[in-house]
Amino acid sequence: MTTPLIQRIRWSCMVLACAGSLLSHPAQAQRVGTFKSVEGLVWIERQDKYVHPQRGDGWLPGDRLHTGTNGSAVLNLRDGTLLSLAHGVQLDFDQLELSEGAQRQGFVLRLFQGTMRMVSGVLTQINPQLFQLETPSAIMGVRGTDFITSTSPSWWPWQRTRATLLPDGQATPSVLMIQVGSNSQTIDQPYQTATASIDGSTQTGQTSATALRWFGVDLWSAQVAPAQRLSLYFEAGGVTLTPASAAEFNAFVARFQGRRDVDFMVIGHTDRVGEASANEALSLKRAQAVGETLSQKGFDAERTQAFGMGERRPLKPTDDEVAEALNRRVEIVAR
Repeated sequence: MTTPLIQRIRWSCMVLACAGSLLSHPAQAQRVGTFKSVEGLVWIERQDKYVHPQRGDGWLPGDRLHTGTNGSAVLNLRDGTLLSLAHGVQLDFDQLELSEGAQRQGFVLRLFQGTMRMVSGVLTQINPQLFQLETPSAIMGVRGTDFITSTSPSWWPWQRTRATLLPDGQATPSVLMIQVGSNSQTIDQPYQTATASIDGSTQTGQTSATALRWFGVDLWSAQVAPAQRLSLYFEAGGVTLTPASAAEFNAFVARFQGRRDVDFMVIGHTDRVGEASANEALSLKRAQAVGETLSQKGFDAERTQAFGMGERRPLKPTDDEVAEALNRRVEIVAR
C-alpha cells in the first residue's frame, strides 16, 4: 500500500473475545451497501456523474460519497456494518483482497474529512485485516467495536484524526490500541478518546455523550429502524430445516414481501459433532441454502450475504462431539 506524504499511524480496535477464522459466501454483486436514511444534501461522484441517493439505493465501489452542510446519511454495508455520516463528510470505498485465508475479500473505507460513527459487522469478526478505515493521518483496523472517528482535511495545517470509543453493550469491553512507530496507547473505557496529529504524536482523553452533542456530533445523525432477527434450526448433519423452523421462516419473510429496500445477512452455525473444518463448510452451506430460498421468494440476491461461523458461536456451549439441536441454526438479520 502506498504511504502518503503525511505519516500514517496504525490503529487497532479490538474486542478481547476473538472469533477466529470463518468462511463467507463471496459477494454476488457490485453493491457495497444500502442507504437506509438520507437527510439534506447528500451526493455521490460516480464516474463522471453526480448522483443524489435515496433511501434504498445502493453504494457502489468507486463511489465518492459527500454530505453537505445540512446533510447526513446512514448506510448498511454487506456484512452488517452500520455507518452514520454527519455533515461535511467525504468517503469512498475499495475492495481489499488478502493473499491467504478462506475469506479473502474485505473492505477499505477512506474517510477524507468529516465525522462518522461505525458499528462493525461480521467481517471484523472473521479477520481484522478484512476491514480497514483510512484517513489522511491514520489507518484503523477494526474488530467488533462501536466508535466515532472525526478527521480534518489533509490540507489543514493542524490536520488530525480523533477516535472516541462508545459503549457497545457487550459483556466484554472494546479496546482501541493506537500505535505510532514503537510507541502505543490503549483506551478501553466508554467515551475515552485518542487523537493522532500530523506530527505523529498521540494523546488520550475523556469525553461524554453530552460533550459530543455539544460540539455538533450527533451519535446517530439519522435514525434507522432496528434490525429484525430470526433463528432457524436444522436437522442433524444437513441443510434441511426442522418443520417448525420452515413455518417460522415463511412467516418471517412474508413481512418483507414486495419491499425493495431490505438487506438480509444470513449467518450459519453448527454443533460440535465432526471436524471443525467440515462444520465451517456445513454452516456456510446452511446459510447459502437459506439465501437461495430468499432469492426464490423474489428477494434480490445482491442484497443477501451469507456467512459460515462453524461451531465457534454456540447458542448452548457443549463439550466436543455433543449433538445439540440449538446450535444447528442459521440467524437471519433483516434491515
